[in-house]
Amino acid sequence: MIDTYLLKCLVTFARCGTLTAASQELYVSQPALSRSMQKLEDVFKVRLFERRKNKITLNQSGILAAELAGLILQDMDSMVDKVRFFERSQHTISIGCCASVPYREMIALISTLYPEMNINSELKSDTQLLEGLYDGIYQLVVLHEQPHDEKLYCKHCGHEQIYISLPPEHSLSSREGIYPDELNGQTMLLYSAIGFWHDLCAEKMPDSKFLLQNDFDVFTEIADASAFPVFTSSFYLQRGEKIAGRVSIPILDSEFSADYWCVCRISDREKFKPVFAKLPVKSMAETRLGG
Repeated sequence: MIDTYLLKCLVTFARCGTLTAASQELYVSQPALSRSMQKLEDVFKVRLFERRKNKITLNQSGILAAELAGLILQDMDSMVDKVRFFERSQHTISIGCCASVPYREMIALISTLYPEMNINSELKSDTQLLEGLYDGIYQLVVLHEQPHDEKLYCKHCGHEQIYISLPPEHSLSSREGIYPDELNGQTMLLYSAIGFWHDLCAEKMPDSKFLLQNDFDVFTEIADASAFPVFTSSFYLQRGEKIAGRVSIPILDSEFSADYWCVCRISDREKFKPVFAKLPVKSMAETRLGG
């Protein structure tokens, strides 16, 4: 069996082109590296190098050996990463969400159902979340568009309607509904960690100035003390959480209303059965995608 260190020496030499450069990168002396090259030839029982005065280069066999060695080292790194990831997955549940409301709800639910597990979580786009689910980065994701793949299992897990919260003296405060273009151009307060809603607001109201706040507590303090329009959600309004002295008006655009889907790989369906059992029931509730 070939020592992986020798393969690393070969790959490094092929990339650097000289013993001097390769030895510096490997933090070994040139004589030690030369001995490693000779040992490789002894293992292969094939000449891998052309040796001239004060110079050594790879021959065609050496070039092939270096290419194959690089692939072996990549496979070994991949193997180590997969084993480490598997070990972490035994003690950690990785969650990805597309918006802040399901993000908070899912973390609270997972923490209750799996108190012995660590939780990794982050906000990403639907595309990034699906790619991460397929790649094993996430074990559970929440999307605002239902995917269609028989390798996935999902259940509807909620609905959210976006509202604009205005002070009574605002010119639009008497409306029963407001279109995004009617808000375009205004200065509004916006919490930055809201997932895909952030990009949607920027797209639908390109002339508006958004005063972004990364800290939710600071955001709520400014919202309470100012007259800036603020976006809120049916989720908070239904719980009675609204800014005092303001009027909340729905945004009249279908894109400002979203259904959420909790998704896992079919292979993880049984593992997360307690999660899916706790999600709200809907007529189209449980779906094996593609079926």
